[in-house]
Amino acid sequence: MIALRRFGWEFLLALFVVMAGTTASLLSPYYLSFGQITYSLQQSIAVIGIIAAGLVPVIIVGEIDISQAAMLAFGNILLAFCSAAHLPVLFALAAVVILCTAMGALNGVLVTAFALPSLAVTLGTMEAYRALALLVGGHGEYASFGTGYVWLGSATIAGSVPISLLFLVLIFGGFSFLLHGTVFGRLAFAV
Repeated sequence: MIALRRFGWEFLLALFVVMAGTTASLLSPYYLSFGQITYSLQQSIAVIGIIAAGLVPVIIVGEIDISQAAMLAFGNILLAFCSAAHLPVLFALAAVVILCTAMGALNGVLVTAFALPSLAVTLGTMEAYRALALLVGGHGEYASFGTGYVWLGSATIAGSVPISLLFLVLIFGGFSFLLHGTVFGRLAFAV
């Protein structure tokens, strides 16, 4: 009874998730199929999880960053341009990581150096990064990525375990160590 009072909201949320899953599986025989579950893990959960992992330290220190989706859009467009230019995948990934890290660092500098509220800063930079993505990418589309570019999002190990899911587990392990096993992590929690 004490647990129900203490965790009532979480129990209600878990109940809604179970109800939604049950309803979806009754409406479609493919919903709980192994192929559908691995596809969902591969295509959406890994991307959302990687973004969430990067946001955890920001939230721990009591701030917020709502510009991550716009940075992701810019990174995707930059990756598409690198693929169209037939650049090596490692170069493209390094370029995307460096530029998106610089975007996040700009957010951090604006918040810390000028004592601006993180919500306002990231709301503004979110629109700026979206505009940059639209300016660079235009309204066109690009779908013919090279095989090296597609590998991380579509490859599997042992025939069924998505590489992107293993990458997500590796990132979560790294962030877990960073937050619980380093001085930086202890300082973040202290803030």
